Amino acid sequence: MRMELTLPLIPAIKIEDIIIDHCSVSWAQDENISLVGGFSGSTVSNVTIQNCIIAESGYGLLSYKNNKNISIINNLFANNKERNIRANWPISGTFQFEQINNIIYGYRGGNNRVWE
Repeated sequence: MRMELTLPLIPAIKIEDIIIDHCSVSWAQDENISLVGGFSGSTVSNVTIQNCIIAESGYGLLSYKNNKNISIINNLFANNKERNIRANWPISGTFQFEQINNIIYGYRGGNNRVWE
């Protein structure tokens, strides 16, 4: 069974206080998980992704623009091409992102750095 969750591009949407726990996410056409803020004033904050399997895609996980307080903890990233964890566009002076005890297996393109 395939399930896809997408949010429409609604101006100034605020996505916050979300925990994704014990999920298996795979075979996406782009990123398996995308946390994307910054379009039309949208923000993403206080999100935890933990104890998940994120696998078999071109890209694993992207955290991009106007995101803060993002935690990626105890996940298995398997057989993704790249972006196993990619975080960028930091907001100055705020806690942005943490990754703790994740396993990355079978990557093909490597991991991208977090740039400040």
